[in-house]
Formats: sequence, C-alpha cells, structure tokens
Amino acid sequence: MPMSRARRVGWFAAGIAVLLASAGLCRAQIDPLATRETKALYRSLKELAPRTLLFGHQNTILTGIGWASDDPSDWKSDVHRAVGDFPAVFGFDFIDGVEVRKRQVEEVFRRGGIITYSWHARNPVTGGNYLDKNGDALRAILPGGTKHEYWCRELDRAAAFFDSLEVDGVKVPVIFRPFHENTNGHFWWSHKGVKPEDFVRAWRFTVWYLRDKRGVHNLLYAYSPSRPSQLNGLTDGRYPGDEWVDIVGFDCYWGGGDVSDMIRENCRLVVRFAREHGKVAAITEAGVGEGISNAKIDDWFTRCILEAVYADDETRQVAYWLTWRNASPDHHWVPLPGEPLHADFVRFYEDERTSFLRDIPDVYGMSGAESKE
Repeated sequence: MPMSRARRVGWFAAGIAVLLASAGLCRAQIDPLATRETKALYRSLKELAPRTLLFGHQNTILTGIGWASDDPSDWKSDVHRAVGDFPAVFGFDFIDGVEVRKRQVEEVFRRGGIITYSWHARNPVTGGNYLDKNGDALRAILPGGTKHEYWCRELDRAAAFFDSLEVDGVKVPVIFRPFHENTNGHFWWSHKGVKPEDFVRAWRFTVWYLRDKRGVHNLLYAYSPSRPSQLNGLTDGRYPGDEWVDIVGFDCYWGGGDVSDMIRENCRLVVRFAREHGKVAAITEAGVGEGISNAKIDDWFTRCILEAVYADDETRQVAYWLTWRNASPDHHWVPLPGEPLHADFVRFYEDERTSFLRDIPDVYGMSGAESKE
C-alpha cells in the first residue's frame, strides 16, 4: 500500500533526526568551516537521495503564468496552483542582479525550503549577456587576465549577498551552481574555444575566492555539465576536482517525446561519478525543450522523470530535480489545471517517491524551524 504523504513526512523526519544526531558536526564535502546548517543540508541530501526525489522549480515564487511578484509576503507559485503545495527546492539566479532576492531567499529558508542559485553572468569582456561568446572571456577573468579585477568585484558582490542571508542569526545555506552547462557551447564559459584547463582554473578561483578569501561558509557548490552521456563533462578534463565540488549533476532539455532512456542513462552516469568521488548526485536542471507545452506524451513527468530516476537502486541515488521557470503560456515547465500534462504532474506529486515542501523534514537540523504551510 502506498505510504501517505503525512506518514512519509514523519518517516523522513525521524530518519534525518537520527542521522544528524549521530553525525554530530557532519562535514560539508569541501568546506571544513561550513556552518552547522550547511553541513546538515549536505548530509540531509545524501540521506534522502535513495528514499525520495526532491522536486525543484526555478523562480517559483517570482514569476508564473499571468503574474510576477517581488513581494515575499505574497508567497504564491504556479506549483501551488497546480497541486496545492510548493516545491522542495527553490531556484534563483543572479541574472536580475546580485542583491535583489534577499527577502525571498530568507523567506524560503524560514519555511524549510532548499535554495539553489545559478548565475547567467554577463560577458566580462564585451558587457554582453551570457550568450555572447566573444572576447575569450573565461581566460580574461583568470589571474593575470584583462578582466580579472572585474571578476573579483563581481565575486565580492556575490560574497556580500550570500553572507547577508540570515534568519534569526542563522546563515542561510545555498546550493551555488556557477558556470552551469559548461559543455553545451552556448555560453561565454562553455563555447568550443574554451580550454578545459581554463575552465578548471576559473572554477577553482571562484570557489577559493568565495570560501577562502571572503570567508563565505554557507555554500554548497554544484557542478553541472550538460548531458554527460553525449557531451561528457565528467571525464574530459573539465571536472574541477573533488576538493572543489560538493554536488555533481547535469543540465539538459530534450524533445517532448519519450526520453526516459536518455534521462536514465544520464542519471546512471552522474550517480556513478558522484559515488566514486564522494558527492551528492542531482538533476540540477532539466525539462522539455522550450517548455512543457511541447511535450508529445501525456505522462512525461511520471514516465520520463520518475520512472527513469527509480529504474533501479543505482539511479535512485539522485537527490533532487530542478526544472525551469513559468513565464508565459508558451514558456513554462509546470502545467496548470486544464493543461494536457496537469493530470500527470498531479500523479507525480502524489507519488510516494517524490517530495515537495510539505514532505521534507528539517534538512537544516534546526529544531525550532517553522512548520511548513
């Protein structure tokens, strides 16, 4: 008999409580000075991974179909419109500015959610957006490069923002995913002219600057190449090294047909790599290309994500899946009532193997955290 959502919450909570109590000062993978709550989040992700898939959604409390909000007190989401609950993982990005989402991030933490940040950084050489591949920009931000000081200033702003995230005296842990999709050729840090060794140097410098120079200790670092089954990224010289990565994932968007075999294959590759290197595995960003309205099967969520992740004991080690934002009727990744895939998304939500905000336990090891609404 399927486990009820209420029973599942209690079971997960009990397991995490025992884990954190027995672990004591559990270490985040690459930062021995990480805050207690950041260490607890890392261990929680490892503990939950084989038991449940945490669902995540980008910009979920910022934009939806027909609405946008900068007020954290609004606390609404298209995920809630779809299933009456919020995602477990809340995705944000620095594309709108480094300092602009502080109140929203802190509100997510108050409610027990998990926060992840990506960075569609502007081209440091040309001033163009993240798609501008001119100017050998990645090499330019390295020590000795023409835009190294500029990159340090950008990192100073990011460090100040992350360090400012605080609720009741507790620093808010964040999964930080810089230089994402570094094998897809689309961005200034990922085009074909970028040398793997330069990417590694840029990643390591960025982590060193935030963690060691600026003393930011509430971050977990996620490395997320595109579709490792085809574009590698795990064994082609771009992996920054075990001392520089906490979470290993992949980003990918597919056609709207049955891509369960491809998703399963990529999950297997990432899980194996993560296990061999002592990391957490995740689907750091994925979905149907150009939005869920392009899906060609009516069970995309359950067939292509859920059954792919839970194909066997190996693939089920994926901790979370983040999909992209809802922005407009023709550019969204969570279906609303009345849309063809809404019923399947409800089935995905109701399945005992998935977790949304109501389901997850206290992943930060804080006995006084607010109950989830």
